[in-house]
Amino acid sequence: MSIVLFENNIKLLQFPILENDGESGVVLTSDYEKLDAYSTSPNVLFALETAKTKFDADAVYFRYFEDGRGAVPQIYLYDDTNNLLSKKRKEIHIKVWSGCQVPMYIIIGETDACVFDAREKAEENLETKAYETIRLTGDVLRKFSAQSFNNGLFWEEQFEKKHFQFEKSAWRDLIEGLKKVYKDFQIQSELDNHVALKLLVQSLLIKYLEERDEISKSGYFAGTYFQNNFGYSNFCDVIRSGKLLNLLDKLAIDFNGKIFEWNIESEAEERTAISLSGVNKLADYLDGENKDENYVIWRL
Repeated sequence: MSIVLFENNIKLLQFPILENDGESGVVLTSDYEKLDAYSTSPNVLFALETAKTKFDADAVYFRYFEDGRGAVPQIYLYDDTNNLLSKKRKEIHIKVWSGCQVPMYIIIGETDACVFDAREKAEENLETKAYETIRLTGDVLRKFSAQSFNNGLFWEEQFEKKHFQFEKSAWRDLIEGLKKVYKDFQIQSELDNHVALKLLVQSLLIKYLEERDEISKSGYFAGTYFQNNFGYSNFCDVIRSGKLLNLLDKLAIDFNGKIFEWNIESEAEERTAISLSGVNKLADYLDGENKDENYVIWRL
């Protein structure tokens, strides 16, 4: 990666390099570990680490707000000055779209910059088309000014053009998916609304902990806990075995806070209802394998 050419092209796009806290500008992700933790906002450090480790971004543009929000990441910048990202563009878009961290990302090449709407839904078998391609020379470049990001004018203009909108983001899909799952699960399980919702929330939390543990490879939740206590390698298999309530009772003992608890005395009726209902359906929602639109909420 040619850092010098990448930085020069960032400047050609009129993005300022962030030098002082309380300003808008770009920071290279390769430098985030070298930044002074005492003088740099924790939000900025966390955003840079996230951009680097989860999205492979080479730089982040932060817009500074004076209303208490501070510096907020708004654009991920990718270095393609060596033309090495041509086969990775679909993967980049899927990651950034499903990550919902920024509304835009820009892939900067040697002679041009491709601007992408990160709210545009990623299509599984298609490469997303650039919202705009900017030549880094001549009159075309002069028409583009990163200063419009500093004052928010760019986003206001795009709202009228129906681009970079929350309604097209992965968050919106997830929220709508969760609503459908809750309604479908409540109807099929015939559980009380409150019981169905509590079970769904608990199951989502367990599934989240399981997958986070698989990534970190600590082994506590990713197979080991389920295998040692119930003889199954994953959470969905425990559900399908009919032992969801047993698992929740075990978790209530092992974890404080009563977040997994179904009290034997005060929630006796609810426990009976859970035992007699079709809660096994939860596994279909959580394993992410079923392509029916009602089920795929876990994987984007």
